[in-house]
Amino acid sequence: MVGAFTLAGELALARGDHTVAYPAYERALGDYVRRSRAFAATMANRLVPRSRTQLWALTAGPRLLTAVPGPLVRAFTRRGDRLGLHDTVTPRDYPTLVPRT
Repeated sequence: MVGAFTLAGELALARGDHTVAYPAYERALGDYVRRSRAFAATMANRLVPRSRTQLWALTAGPRLLTAVPGPLVRAFTRRGDRLGLHDTVTPRDYPTLVPRT
């Protein structure tokens, strides 16, 4: 959603000139995309099971969590004060370029 919003905003600022909007879009989201890719690679390495026990946990874990009451699941999965990757993205506040009716 942030990507679509940013692209639409940059296209609007560039008055539809994609040769201006695309580079601005890439500059606006470049750091986030790089961090997102690094995060995905790290998580993929952590989620690949390396033993039968890890494989069992990967497949049985979601089934077991559905049997646990919601508040307890939220307590287990709470991140505390840490911000997640997606919590660090602040979309630019694009001015309204089209008059609202």
